Amino acid sequence: MNEKLSSQLSTLEGTGLIRVAAREPELEYAFRHVLSLEGAYESMLKLDRRRLHQDVGECLERALAGNIDEFMPILARHFDEAGDDARAVDYLSRAAESASRRYANREAVALLDRALTVALRGGATGATIADVSTRAGRLREMDGNYDAALATYDALELLAKERGDIGMTCQAFLARAAVFCAPTSRFDAARGLNEANEALRLSIATGNRAGQAKAHWLILLVSKFNQDPLRGLESGEASAAIARELGLQEQLAYTLNDIYPVYLMTGSVHKGIAALEEAEQIWRELGNLPLLADTLANLGEMRAFGDGTTAAEPTLREAIRITDAIGNLWGQSYSRGVMALSLLEAGQYEEAVRLSELAASLGKQAGFVIAQIMMPCIQAQCLADLGQPQRGIELIRRAAGIAESLLPSWRGYPAAMMALCVMKLGDLTAVATAIEDARRLASNYDISALYEQIAEVEHAHLAGAHEEVIRKSDEAETIFAVFGCRLYTPVLWTRKAEAYAALGCFGDAEASAREALARSAVLGVRRGLWRTWSALWVALNAQGRESDAREAKEQAREEIAYTASRAGSDDLRFSFLNLPDVRTFLEDR
Repeated sequence: MNEKLSSQLSTLEGTGLIRVAAREPELEYAFRHVLSLEGAYESMLKLDRRRLHQDVGECLERALAGNIDEFMPILARHFDEAGDDARAVDYLSRAAESASRRYANREAVALLDRALTVALRGGATGATIADVSTRAGRLREMDGNYDAALATYDALELLAKERGDIGMTCQAFLARAAVFCAPTSRFDAARGLNEANEALRLSIATGNRAGQAKAHWLILLVSKFNQDPLRGLESGEASAAIARELGLQEQLAYTLNDIYPVYLMTGSVHKGIAALEEAEQIWRELGNLPLLADTLANLGEMRAFGDGTTAAEPTLREAIRITDAIGNLWGQSYSRGVMALSLLEAGQYEEAVRLSELAASLGKQAGFVIAQIMMPCIQAQCLADLGQPQRGIELIRRAAGIAESLLPSWRGYPAAMMALCVMKLGDLTAVATAIEDARRLASNYDISALYEQIAEVEHAHLAGAHEEVIRKSDEAETIFAVFGCRLYTPVLWTRKAEAYAALGCFGDAEASAREALARSAVLGVRRGLWRTWSALWVALNAQGRESDAREAKEQAREEIAYTASRAGSDDLRFSFLNLPDVRTFLEDR
């Protein structure tokens, strides 16, 4: 410190205006009162203030060259006040990126909003303005604030038109299309497709290959919800090809994460799994935790369907841990929703209900419509299994209303679940009506077609059409194989065992029941397992194999006790134990 500056500081300290704040690692002074600071600052000429901010900013840049990250907001403020707009935008943008990596989304949005103001003041390029605007909008989307995000994109489009900047216009269309194409509370398939097509046209016109990759991805996204898998497949593979060509790893991962249902819908289950596994690896390399968790939830669902509940659990647990750590509402809802689905098949009713209720609540906060449709249906299946189907039906009706108003392409899911739930009432007329609705609305995309197949088997069982049960079970298993789905096959083999027994084919009944048990063991399925042991007991008893039959009966009773212990409330436990089939079996000594 030079002698003149030291003398001036000593004088100010003597007047009581400033004080020594720190001596290590360097001598540091601070104003004793904020009013003194404001008074001193306001007494300076504006030109002098700007020059001082510029000097301080440049001095800090040099001094902090090796450790600048945590000081970017301070540097941004000094260059902002100095009128050095290019530097201010750079530091504000970098500070926002740092905040978003910490998942401090609101802080990041505030920094980007300021960066946009400075960029506009300083006459920044259209590319810079579009980048700042779309990043701010995307962060608003992640917080479920879709109206604010759309307002950001609308403002970008208006500014682009004023400037006659086609590139900016394209970015506005791409960003806005993403809101309408995704299953949010603002989903609008027609508008999303129109916006994505216009973005594709503009991208081609300007030679923007990255924009083309994103536009094709958005067309993929909306096509799968429109149940147009062939168009989705064409657009998805076009997006992936461009992304690979340009080395756009993030875009490639987005595309791979969303193309997997289209592969399933077109019978290419292994391609779907491979796409998800590649996306997972890319997200890990990029350190993108929200999208890693989303891909893990997708993988968890695939592993549950194909390999069972135990195989899916580690993947889903990781997804839940990540989304909880970063506070991502959408991811918290989705990962818990898939876990609830898996737990239902594992016979963990209480935990399945708890997680599905939480997933629905989080989904509502995040604007995640699918969770608001699926989760009540999962709860309904738990209630129906435990002897209270009427309560489940009411939940499904509400879910159907949400699907009807917000995501019509998902009407098949509650329709298929309604058919399964109504089945528990035993009213064949009501079941026939529900089955017809499920046939009309079920689709491959939301896997409601699989549940509709199960409902067809259950309907035949309820009607006592034993040969039809066997035929429909075989047909359903063939369809399940296209999707790589084994999770729901034990129920098919159990119903076949009961049908064979009713037809007097007790050897076939035994073989079918044992196949159901073997599959349940591999897949971690305990939902309805007591019925399988019961079917085996019937087959063995009819063959006069008393010792084996007693063992099967004891196993059935153990599974009944297990289910009752996982029911949750005394009310549900009581209604389950008083189901006619359960009561009859327990009373039969």
